[in-house]
Amino acid sequence: MMRRLQLLLAFILLATCASHAQTVAAKPDGDAGAMQKRNALRFDLQALEAEALKLLPPLAQARARVEIADAAWTIDREWAKKLLREAYVLTFPEEKERERLRSLPIGARLTPPTGLDWPRSEMRERVFAVAGRDRAFADELTSLGAQELGRKEEVERYRSLALQSLRAGDIETAGKYTSLSIKAEPTVMTLVEIIPNLAKQDQAAADKLLMEYIEELRVTPLSMATVSATRVHIFLFSMMAGHLGHREQTAPPNPALVKAYVGYVVESMTHLARTEPESLKNLRTYLMYAWLPLKQYAPELTGAFMELEKLSRRPGDDGGLPRPGSDAEARRAWDEAAIKDAIKRGQPNDDVIGRALGRRDFVSLRKLIELLPDGEKKSSLTEQVNTEESLSLVAKDESAAAEKLAQLLRKAESILRLYPVLIGACVKRKDAACANALTYQAVKQLKATSPDSPALALSLSALAQAVAPVNVELAFDALDEAVAAANANNFFKDAELGRPGINVEIFKTLAAKNEVRALQSANALKERLPRIAALAAMCRAKAEAFGKENRS
Repeated sequence: MMRRLQLLLAFILLATCASHAQTVAAKPDGDAGAMQKRNALRFDLQALEAEALKLLPPLAQARARVEIADAAWTIDREWAKKLLREAYVLTFPEEKERERLRSLPIGARLTPPTGLDWPRSEMRERVFAVAGRDRAFADELTSLGAQELGRKEEVERYRSLALQSLRAGDIETAGKYTSLSIKAEPTVMTLVEIIPNLAKQDQAAADKLLMEYIEELRVTPLSMATVSATRVHIFLFSMMAGHLGHREQTAPPNPALVKAYVGYVVESMTHLARTEPESLKNLRTYLMYAWLPLKQYAPELTGAFMELEKLSRRPGDDGGLPRPGSDAEARRAWDEAAIKDAIKRGQPNDDVIGRALGRRDFVSLRKLIELLPDGEKKSSLTEQVNTEESLSLVAKDESAAAEKLAQLLRKAESILRLYPVLIGACVKRKDAACANALTYQAVKQLKATSPDSPALALSLSALAQAVAPVNVELAFDALDEAVAAANANNFFKDAELGRPGINVEIFKTLAAKNEVRALQSANALKERLPRIAALAAMCRAKAEAFGKENRS
């Protein structure tokens, strides 16, 4: 690792080792048996920490530390925090890249992620999934990330914490983190994921954040050169679509919010017309979306809007403004006509196929795909349609039809996505026979169609997790298959990216049923990272049991 990274790790170690020692020595447990068990668990986790030091790739070390920290959280909070700090720092890139990230201004052009950016992001999400249990500690890590990686990381952490708070039903905290993300960098898509989820719980809170977002945008310079103007108008419209009648919404439109939205559209595009006149031609679609709500909620802006409308026309375009109800109806009619025309002419294309998929028009999709020449594209689209339609049927409680389509799947990724859902439906109905049959079928398909796939072990372990509530023995059988698949494949690349390559939650689940057998399965994993992660998951089950005992 680079010297700066080493110094950061050294600082974290020095800053926390004293408090760690105090934590271990403090708070003697009145029950000698419980203390003995707790100390034995701490010893097991410390042994895993020592084993993790033998992992060379930084992300592999980081993943091991996170999993150990997750298990240690309830028995030694300060030690767990130390591990999480170390794991977080291990995700940082080299100093040169960190310096570049720190220098990015608000509205900077986004760059495509590198091969390591995705696994680093995944690891940080995992770190904050544990660290987020302590708001002060999560804020501390966020500050460290902003200091080392700039506003992009700061925004991403606030987004993660906001979504975590939403999942816990803590709307107030979610709003706080969302506000901080808006102030840090308003031109990235933080709110696109947060607002719809928040609106499901509290529409008023979602509207308040949208209003705050618009006010922040008013003082944020935008440019077509950096694509920040395009990003903002796309994101803002997508979040306002329900209020503007472009998407179904249970709550009525918020007049003040809609007026603020159309006012911002006119204001920002007026400024762009002065600084980058040609930009309006590329933003015309989003200008037109503002017309109908402008007529209703801000008619005083009509004159300014009409000037912008003229500037946004391309050569030969005579203009034309949307009419009430025309936009959604026109889109539906255009989609239907384009799909029917493509089928009639026998000339499907990616755009028409995409429209049919977006409409969930599986009948038309199959007709379009049938017209394609045999090859990888046709087989991939067929796999996608079989998966999507089967999931759609499960949602409608049409399990028999869904299961027939599931039997046609030929890729581990598709089987992993679909079969746990099907098995879960059986478990929900308490239909053990159904869950058993589907598990056997899924294992059969996986072994027949994807014997060498890197996703095989992950898929098999996910099946084990799905069937465990109704058939522990079958879950263990599937886990044995998963371990064998993991050992048969070279998982060095997965480990290098911090990915165990197997669903370690199944070890936690099955340890509660048969600890000895689960331990045998975990120790049977040849690769160090998945073995450490699996054993840590089993320790986490014990730690959580201690936590429940202390609360009772």
